[in-house]
Amino acid sequence: MAVLGQMLGAGVPAGTPIPTVELGLESIQPSPFQLRRRAAQTHIEALADSIRQVGLIEPICVRPLPGGEYQIIAGECRWRAAKLAGFESMPCRVHELTEDQAFVLALVENLQREDLSPLEEALSYQQMLDRGIVRNRAGIARLVGVSRARITQRMKLLELDPITQQMLEDYATVLTEYHGRILREVESLTDRRSLAERAVAGKWSGAKMRAEMEEYNRLRDIAAWQQDGSSLPRSYSVSYAGFHLHLDIRRADVSLVTEVLRRLVVRLETAR
Repeated sequence: MAVLGQMLGAGVPAGTPIPTVELGLESIQPSPFQLRRRAAQTHIEALADSIRQVGLIEPICVRPLPGGEYQIIAGECRWRAAKLAGFESMPCRVHELTEDQAFVLALVENLQREDLSPLEEALSYQQMLDRGIVRNRAGIARLVGVSRARITQRMKLLELDPITQQMLEDYATVLTEYHGRILREVESLTDRRSLAERAVAGKWSGAKMRAEMEEYNRLRDIAAWQQDGSSLPRSYSVSYAGFHLHLDIRRADVSLVTEVLRRLVVRLETAR
């Protein structure tokens, strides 16, 4: 992605270096566009230890605010770590950016560093649409530099209920984006959460989750047949071209019915 560098250099003649200035940590504000919802305290503590040993090597990027203060564009973890390490100031590069530009850059930086979970990424794309930065997903793809397919897949997770979304965040080592898209197919919230809990407890792979989803659909169809059975024939008897079929709906499950009907069609086609 070249978006980050392009936007940070907006309005600056090509080849002109952006000077690094030393700013007091108390004059710097965190970004209001914090896209990561997961706690990263362990990472910040490790980064603080590194800063104590070797110092701050890379400046953070900020934009000026009224009153002589600055807002972080990129590098909030380094800023927090520097405060934890006991620093009073740090090197910064100051960029003149609008609020919308700062939001897009915060998203791009996290994508480049792969710091966002699939759900956090989806929420960020939705914010771009809500803020009117772009009109559609094609606009997101052009601005951020990712494929429309990736955007579409990520944003499907937003169709999940809040509890299931939180489970994707809390158990990210087990529940992947693929698990989330499968869970989205379960209409019943109770069944969806039950399936998610079983997946976490059993540490299901994506293939296992898909197999369990197919079994869930099979049992759901059987239950629907049983509930509506009074309006359906109890059994069928068919004789055609020397082939006789008697099927008792009350004793057959959906997979058996499907297989019998498939074989019947093949036999009838062959007999023509």
